[in-house]
Order: sequence, then structure tokens, then C-alpha cells
Amino acid sequence: MYRKIIPAVMAAAFAALAVAPIAPLAAQSTTHRVTRTRPRTPPRSSVPAGAWSSVYSDASVKVALDTTQTRRQSDGTYRVRLRWQYPTSQMIGTRHAYRTMVDSKLIDCATQGIKPISAQTYDAAGKPVAAYESTDAELAQLDWAKRPAGSSAAKAYAAVCGRIRK
Repeated sequence: MYRKIIPAVMAAAFAALAVAPIAPLAAQSTTHRVTRTRPRTPPRSSVPAGAWSSVYSDASVKVALDTTQTRRQSDGTYRVRLRWQYPTSQMIGTRHAYRTMVDSKLIDCATQGIKPISAQTYDAAGKPVAAYESTDAELAQLDWAKRPAGSSAAKAYAAVCGRIRK
């Protein structure tokens, strides 16, 4: 039952939590000349920093593991933080698109099962698009999801397990 509900809930969560665009600043008064004392710098990407190590890449995605955020749990699963970078925009519902996703997951390397903990998506400019976070109670209720054999995601999770088991 949850396998059908969870994808719908996740999509709804992304759509509901989408970051609204910031309204333009009000026009400044034209009677005063504004002088900048610091040189203007381009806006920085808000994609989180980390000790990213590339684990998988194909034509559709590049996946990196944050080696500082990888933790083995008492039950033998791993808590990992991954960065997924796509060459084209990925849609969340029908209104929001992203190019990078940084997510935390529980991964069971024995079965290749995953449980989503949290995720933040970013557009091509690095601006946040949407986010979600699962509570411990929600995680306990989730079934372990698996990606279709041979898919980029399945290959990426296998590569993650290969890296963290070393």
C-alpha cells in the first residue's frame, strides 16, 4: 500500500514546499546617487558544501557521495548524503524543475533498499526549488524502496554501497 502512496506524497510535498520567488526590490529613489564601496560579486550557489566524492556517472546523471556525512547505523544500514546532478531539468509535478538534488537517505547495501530522509533541490543557477524531510516516525513506517534493476539510480546505489563498504 505504501509503495503507491509514498511517491504521490513525495511529489505533493515537493510541490507544497516549493520556494516562492523573491519579489523584486522596490525601486530606489532617483534623487540620490548610490555609490558602491565593494566590488559586485556574482551570487553564489546555495548548493551545500561537502566532501563530495564521485561514485557514479552516465549520460543522464552524476552522483557524488559526501564522505563526511556517511554513518553506519546499528542495524547495519548506512545514512548517506548524495548529490545528484542532471544535464537537463527534472520536473517536480508540473510547475517546478531542478538540476541538482542533495538528499539524505538510509541505504541497506545487502538489499539495495533505500528510505528517503530529506532532500533539497536546486535550479541550474543553484537557487533552492523545493525540499522535504521525513520524521523518524515516518521513516519507521516506510517500506524499503528499490529502484528498477539496470536503472541509473540502481547503478548509483550499488556504486555508493561499493564505496562505503571499502
